[in-house]
This record gives sequence, C-alpha cells and structure tokens, in this order.
Amino acid sequence: MDFKKNNLSSNDRRHFLKTAFLHVAAVGTSATAMGEAQVAESVVQSKNPFSSDPLAIRKLTDRVSTTRLGFGTGMNGGNELRALEEEEGIALLRYSYDRGVRFFDMADTYKTHQLVGKALRDKDRSEYTLTSKMWLHKEVEKPLDEQIPAREFVTRFLREYGTDYIDVLQIHCMMRPGWATLYQRYMDDLEELKEEGVILSHGVSCHSYEAAKEAVVHPWVDVIHFRFNPFGARMEGTVEENLELLKTAQKNGKGTIIMKVAGEGSFDSETVGESIKYVAKLETADTMVVGMNTREQVDFLIDKTAEALQEII
Repeated sequence: MDFKKNNLSSNDRRHFLKTAFLHVAAVGTSATAMGEAQVAESVVQSKNPFSSDPLAIRKLTDRVSTTRLGFGTGMNGGNELRALEEEEGIALLRYSYDRGVRFFDMADTYKTHQLVGKALRDKDRSEYTLTSKMWLHKEVEKPLDEQIPAREFVTRFLREYGTDYIDVLQIHCMMRPGWATLYQRYMDDLEELKEEGVILSHGVSCHSYEAAKEAVVHPWVDVIHFRFNPFGARMEGTVEENLELLKTAQKNGKGTIIMKVAGEGSFDSETVGESIKYVAKLETADTMVVGMNTREQVDFLIDKTAEALQEII
C-alpha cells in the first residue's frame, strides 16, 4: 500500500486507539465498545440498522441513500484521483463501481466532475450518488449584486457531470463561527433548487470544530462532512468531543459523511487500516470517503471495513 508515512509509532497507535475507544464507550457510539444486548438495542434505534456488508446501502437523508464507503476525489490527501492520466482515472472509478462503491465525492475545487461523469455515463443514474461542494469564500465578500448565484454554479456542475440532478450539494469548507449568517443568500438559493429537484439535499463540509458545532443543530443542514479519525489528525477538538458532535447530528436527523479517515494522506497503511476499522464501527457515521488512486487501495478500504464489521457480529 502506498500511503504517506506519519510519525505515529505502533505504541502511539495503540495508545490513541485505546483512549479513543474509552471515549466511545463513555458516549455510547461504537457497537464494538458495547455488550451484545446494547448492540441489539442500538441497532433498533439506529437510522441505519446494522449490516456486516462493507458496501451496505446507508440512508443519508429521506431522499438520499448510498453505500457505506465512498470514493473521495479530493486534492490534498496524497492519493488524488486527478494525479492520474484520464484513462487511468476512469478505469479506477469504474473498478470501484464494479466492486460495489456507489458514492463519489467531489467539489468544484477538485476539478473531477467531468472525469467522474465520463466514468459513470453508461451507468444507471439512480444507482449511484454524486456529491459536490461550492467554494464561496470569495463570493460572500463581494457586494450582493456581484455574487455568482448558486444556480449558476449548479448549472455548470450538471453540465460537467452530464446529469440532471445532484444528490448532495454542500457549501465547502465552513470554518467561521456564525457561517450561516454569512452564507444565508446561498442557503436560500440551494433550498429553492432542492424544492425543484435539481439537488436532493444540501449542507456543509466543516473544517473547524466551531463550524461543525453550528452545523449539527442548524435546521437548514441536511448532510455534513465531518473531519474525523481516532488519532485526531487534521481535525480540531478531541475524539470524544467530535463523537458527541456526530451523536448530536444523528439525533437531529443529519446525514454524516466522515472525511480525513486517512489523516489527509498523513497515515501509513497500518494506521489507515486501524482508522478505517474504527470509523466503520461507528453507528453515528453514515458513510466515509477516502481518496484513492490505485485498485489496491480500493480493495484495502473494502477489506478493512469488512474486517471491522465482522468483529461486531
């Protein structure tokens, strides 16, 4: 496996995982940390009943369901899809589809819309999920009459994908406290597009703990991208604090997508495997996305998730 190295020793990993699982047991979010009776009770209460299938279909919102695992096409993880030649990228996306992955996570800044669209153009559109994000930091600093409307972004995204709707459309990289006030114009626009069926759900990707705290309780938010892994890499707040946010999000009916599972490319393969297995056991995590640029990485993600789920049974 060709994952980047970090400075976590085996002892460090064991310490982080032991501490993280103690936190999980305290807040009651991991099936692994519970007794069998508690697991059974949790399954009944869960939005997504337990399945040992690593590619089980999971409910994000009332209108969007997708696989437990997603293909991340991001730009900062060291395993970026766009680092490949176009034919290689298309082949890899199709390989992941053939393996059962049905969730493809994108953003305008990733520049992968057209590549994914080409890879999936002969597939049944109802069988896969497309997520994208709008980068609006510069737009909201402009006078209102100079801002590019959300509809203009979305129209271009649809053209690049070659589709007539997007399953999840988010505002990208929320970091500021009070973000909902700053982005209200775009939130209103996206609500209108959802009512028209051009997008099926909307939300935010959160790159700060304070932004995520607001997202988990905001009524406009349907789906949230969370930065989370059991080692605390590339995320803010403690593992326990972030588990509480995930718990609150689920309680409030938000779809939860976990990113940074591989520490934004900073983990070696052993640490990635441990992180994947940890996140796969969280009932408060509807799905997770990981950047990949080889078939071996696709297989690794599926295999580690399967191992984790078998440990619950």
